[in-house]
Amino acid sequence: MILTPSCSDAQSRDLRARIRHIAADAQGRVSVACSLPGMTLRCDLDASAKPPMQSVFKLPLALTVLHRIDQGSLSLDDPIRFLRSDRILPETYSPLQDKYPDANVDVPVRELLRLAVALSDNVAADILLRTIGGPREVTRYIASLGITGFHLESSEHDLRRDSRLQYRNWLAPVGAVQLLRRIGDRPPLSPDLAALLMEWMKTSVKPRLKAGLPAGVDVFHKAGTSTHATNDIGLIQLPDGRSVAVAVFLTDSVADETTREKVIARIGRVVYEAALAATEQSFTGATMRSLEDFSRQALHKANASGFVHVRDVRSGGVLAHVSAAAGDHDDPSLSIGAPVAPLSVIKVYVAAVWLEHGFGDTALNCAASARYTARRMMVDEMLRSSCDSAGGEMAVILRNKIGAEQVLRDLRRFGLEHVTLKPDATDSEWGRVLSLGEEQVPVTAGQLSAFLAEIGRGGGELVSKQTAGRLLSGLDAVVQSGTATSIRNALANTGWHIGGKTGTGPGECGDRCDGWFASIVSDRRGGRYVILVFIRGGGLGGGIAARTAARVAQFLVQSAADGHNRALSQPLIDRLSGPETPSRES
Repeated sequence: MILTPSCSDAQSRDLRARIRHIAADAQGRVSVACSLPGMTLRCDLDASAKPPMQSVFKLPLALTVLHRIDQGSLSLDDPIRFLRSDRILPETYSPLQDKYPDANVDVPVRELLRLAVALSDNVAADILLRTIGGPREVTRYIASLGITGFHLESSEHDLRRDSRLQYRNWLAPVGAVQLLRRIGDRPPLSPDLAALLMEWMKTSVKPRLKAGLPAGVDVFHKAGTSTHATNDIGLIQLPDGRSVAVAVFLTDSVADETTREKVIARIGRVVYEAALAATEQSFTGATMRSLEDFSRQALHKANASGFVHVRDVRSGGVLAHVSAAAGDHDDPSLSIGAPVAPLSVIKVYVAAVWLEHGFGDTALNCAASARYTARRMMVDEMLRSSCDSAGGEMAVILRNKIGAEQVLRDLRRFGLEHVTLKPDATDSEWGRVLSLGEEQVPVTAGQLSAFLAEIGRGGGELVSKQTAGRLLSGLDAVVQSGTATSIRNALANTGWHIGGKTGTGPGECGDRCDGWFASIVSDRRGGRYVILVFIRGGGLGGGIAARTAARVAQFLVQSAADGHNRALSQPLIDRLSGPETPSRES
């Protein structure tokens, strides 16, 4: 079954669902809109609301003043008198007023604009408002640009006297995005003035939208803050030169400011990731069918019953789910929503709980086996070696330290919705279930790929960035020196790499075992795809399942390298070599 490509209705729903989930932490009214040229990127959340702007109004104010300069009625170098009546007393945020507490100085228009946009200076903004004739002039000019949903009525002086007036200054998120698109794509200013405005926006205080983005990503934005509202609107630069416009308004939130700012940062991040996926993921409908065909051929080549499932990490959308059963008959138990025993893949979930609760430096005991002597290991080595006894001990320690109910809540929060393990199970049962994953912890392909996509994105929603980073390193080690070394060289010399978790079982099944390989494929900027392969009765997870995942990864990497989405002319099977390492220990 092929799932539609990035920016489809299904994936837009996924993006909006993620935004709603994040917005809940604000404990207030949240409205969001975004826009990406040439793409349908739907992230709307109450996008036609009329939230109070706060200092966001200083961006349209600056645009109005710069328009007057283009017309010749003002100059950047014109001195404007800072009058004593311009002061906002007893105090307000104003570097200008702090520098000249007695006022009565001339300040160039250029400096007033810089202070208002880059530093969000309240007094500088009111001086500019006075100079151009008041708030109505800003509303009139913005409307002349075809921007809808903007209304400015009160100055900073007015808001200081009566905070209820802030609700008269509103900007709908859809209007904010229109404004940003106009500034970024078709600025109504001369090139020099447009560049100056963008420079001030780039250095604007309050990182907010920028705070959750990778280092080096440029954001041109304007924030606004009060006890009633926390906002940011901006243009986030993408690698291909385009920018995604994002507007986030939090109104009447009872959360603290740190939480509010984190909500804005997280929303900015998921929108950026969706936009990045939309620009980088060049899969057309034909290529999606090629991915489906290639995945089906990979299963056929393996002569196996099972499924291949692919999710785009950055957009969150499922690209394909292909299943094959013996005799080519449809098998509902292999569908995207069918529960399957995760086997040792369950260890990734339990390791996430372990790391989230601060046990990352706690050593575990791995019992002696046919392959290893007894030894102590950290959670990373537990994932790499898939030591069942260490995994069981980890689960029991967690129950003893944080309680069974908390462990189960975390597992369900990570997507294991159908866990039936009882809180009062014996230590033996508790450890066995949460290490072997053969019963009581069923997972669907959709649930598992969504959880791995969160890890591939670097965390921030379900798990912390630190937890995601450590899990990613552990999954990489599984391929490089652990239970999936058969695919260690699969993506050599491509700039990409694959990490994953094997699973084999149930019981002592030999070459008739079910095999799992749950993987994340990354490029130089981070996770790009989740690939899940489940093989029924095909032996070790580090064998057929891992090699099938590697072939699909090669297809995806080659498709990304081919500008026109040409499929591999032949699988890079020469790179798939190495021992089939058992994926379980006792």
